[in-house]
Amino acid sequence: MIYVFVVAAIIEGNNLIVGGATMSLVISGNIVSNTSPILNLATVGNLNLLQEIYGTILIPCAVREELLDERAGQTVITAVQSATWLEVHSVQNQQLVAELIPRVNIGEAEAIPLKQILESVAKCRYFE
Repeated sequence: MIYVFVVAAIIEGNNLIVGGATMSLVISGNIVSNTSPILNLATVGNLNLLQEIYGTILIPCAVREELLDERAGQTVITAVQSATWLEVHSVQNQQLVAELIPRVNIGEAEAIPLKQILESVAKCRYFE
């Protein structure tokens, strides 16, 4: 996963301008997120930045549940409910999830195998 933390920036079209440096915001591929980036951006009213940068974001069911939990707050819940570009996917490899749970939270434990499946599919398509 790629995490970008920007203190002060300007977005112009598909470019991010930080301190005079310009970076392209167009990133292709399947992006899987855990809870934190979505929660933090929704909290400050900038959840749309994820869509502008990545397009569709894939999240596992556990991440959606964490984001819609009342402890996330109404601002986050409302933003997530209206984010039609968030795609929720169930994770089939529950054995891996169970192995990861002692080390990470449930959202991360489901995001890791979801990303692994997508990378495997991408490799298979590459060799077709």
